[in-house]
Order: sequence, then C-alpha cells, then structure tokens
Amino acid sequence: LTDRVSTSLNLASRTRRTAVPSGLETPSQQERYIEAVGLLQRYDRAASVEQAIHVLEQLAAERPSSPLVSAALGRAYLYEFNLTRQRPWADKAAAAVARARQLAPGLPEVDTTLGELLLRTGKPSDAIAPFRRALSLQPNNYDALLGLARAYDGARDPVSAEATYRRAIGLQPGYWAGYSKLAGHYYSRGQYEQAATTLERVTRLSPDNSRAFSNLGATYELLGKFDRASEAYRQAIMIEPTHLAYSNLGTLQFFQGQYSESATSFRKAAELTPKHPELWANLGDALARIPGQEAPSRIAYERCTALADDQLRVNARDALIHSKFAICLARTGKQAEALRQVNEALEIEPKNPEWMYDAAIVENCGGRRREALSWISRAAAAGASRIHLARDPAFENLRRDRAFSDAIR
Repeated sequence: LTDRVSTSLNLASRTRRTAVPSGLETPSQQERYIEAVGLLQRYDRAASVEQAIHVLEQLAAERPSSPLVSAALGRAYLYEFNLTRQRPWADKAAAAVARARQLAPGLPEVDTTLGELLLRTGKPSDAIAPFRRALSLQPNNYDALLGLARAYDGARDPVSAEATYRRAIGLQPGYWAGYSKLAGHYYSRGQYEQAATTLERVTRLSPDNSRAFSNLGATYELLGKFDRASEAYRQAIMIEPTHLAYSNLGTLQFFQGQYSESATSFRKAAELTPKHPELWANLGDALARIPGQEAPSRIAYERCTALADDQLRVNARDALIHSKFAICLARTGKQAEALRQVNEALEIEPKNPEWMYDAAIVENCGGRRREALSWISRAAAAGASRIHLARDPAFENLRRDRAFSDAIR
C-alpha cells in the first residue's frame, strides 16, 4: 500500500523492507486467525481458550508454514496450561514457540509469545529482551507491553512494572486485562486497597468475568470485608463455577470456622482442576480440622506434594507452588525440605506477605516458636491479613503469647 501511494504521488522510492509472510493465503484463513486472536482475549474462560485452540490447530494443519498461527497457538497452549495446570500443555506451547521462531524469528508476535513462555517457565529477566524486541517494531503492541510489565515484576523492578502496566492501560482503557494484571501487581505487594479499587474497575468493564469477581472477593477478604467477599465469590460461581471461585469461597469458610463447608468447596475446586497443587493443600487443611478426617487430610497433602514436584519441572521459580509445597511437607513431618521450599518462595518474591505467612506456618509446624512469631510479625507488617493471622488454627498454640498479639497488632 505504501509503495502504491508513493508511486501515485511521484515520491522518491525508499529502500523496501521485506514483509514477513503471514502464511495465511485465503480470506477464510485470515478470518479464522482473527477469530482465534479474539477468542484469546478472553483467556479467563476455558471455553474461549479451547475454541481458540481448535481453530488454530485446524489452521496449523492447513498452513504449517505460518509463523503467526504457530505463535498464537503457543499462546493458547500457555493459557490452557494456566487454567488446567496440566504439564503437556506447557510442552505443547514450547514446541509451538520453537516452530514459530524457526519460521520467522523477527516477527513481533513470535517474540511476544516467546516472552510469555519464558515468564511461564520462570525466566522473567530473560523475557524482557523478546518483549522489548517486539515493542521496537510495534511500540503499541498491547500484549508485549503487558508481558514486559510482568517481566519487570518478576525481575524485581516494581517501579518499571507499574509504569508499563499503566502504559498498556493507556493504549486500551476499555479492555479489562491491563487492570487485572495491575491489580495482581498490587496484591502481591500487600497493597490490597489499590488492588480492590482496580479489580472493581475490571468487574465493571467485564461483568461476566468469573476470575475478576473471584480475585475481587479475595481482596475484600484480606481487607476484612467478609460479607462483600462472600457476595463476590457467589457472583463468580454463578457466572462460571471455576476452581478459583470455589477455592476462594472455601478459604473464606475456613477462616469463619466452617470446616465441613470449606472442605466441600475445596473438594469441588480440586475436582474442577485436579492438577493444581494448592487446591489439595487447602483441602488437606480443611479436612485436618474435621474429626475423623486425619487420613483423608494426609492423602490430600501427599497429593499436593506429588503435583507440586511435577509443576516445578515446568517452572522452577513458581513461588506459589514452592510455598504450598512447603506447607504440605511441613504438615506431613518433612521439616527440612519444607524449610527449603518456603525459602525458595521467599527468594523469588521476598516482599510477598503470603509467603511470609506460609513461612510462619512451616516454622510453627516444626516447633520453632520464636521463628514463627518473627515471620508472623513480618507478614503483618508487609500487609498480610491480621484477621486471618488472628483466626488461623495453624497458630492456635501461639495465641496466648503476648508476642503473637503484638505481632498482629
């Protein structure tokens, strides 16, 4: 188009840039590719991601030489892994990214998906370069900007992360994804008021987003707004009954002392996504508080440890998995390994109050009272819910200690 306009205006010709072929030759192929890209904008919905994979796999069979299709398919596989925690999806994503890089290593869409793969496999610092390469060619590439912000977060550069999230939001202020990622940035740093305000914006922009309501409820809960949290969780389940919605509802019930109801919610969550270690850790905690359920509780903890070990083969720097792995190891008497795992989580995200909280549980399970109280104090100072700390049965033996009251106050 540029060449034709230049010729019509009798402009001097410039050196041409050779366009990277998309590999999509017919209008039908181009339309289906755009359809799949649109479906991936709702990566929060399993049906949307599954439909995108179906469309892209058909396109890949028709046009195996298309780098655009391979890159989009890699991103779809990563979203499916995030939803299911089934390791084969991560392996498929890696293969699709490798194929896309072989076909067109300089394509912005390929670099963006490569960055996403590096993020998912625990290499945020390495992900910065491909995201920057994509942005050098497409400065307004929304997905690359969001990915770069997350890479900065993972590389412990929160100032650059927040600025990049806001730059992405400025490009598409009506799309919920940027606000959702920014809320996650606030949440991981214990800034729950900012996270709640941002997630409220997400629910207004995307009122059928179960994940947004689930996350908003979790933020309300940490702020002590239990009624609003319960309402948000039930709204999330009504929209789409996901493992996240049931898991968060179970957590609220757990801290209200409703252990049987909590176990039911956690069991539903684990049935929906059976490969997610955290769900089994939560179920183990709830069952441990119900008389006569000690054996099923231990089975749940052991299920968590087996799954966590497998998940860490995909991403050795997944702080959440390390921390929940530590809890389950501590509950089953493997204290040395539990300490190693929780220290891994804290090394990856040293300012995350949730991992400090879990470190206190691990230390208390091992009978290290002083260390547990120290971590409780640090977790509370970093923003952990003082209501959760005060109510958690994991600290029942510490409640009469004045140091415990001082720590959570």
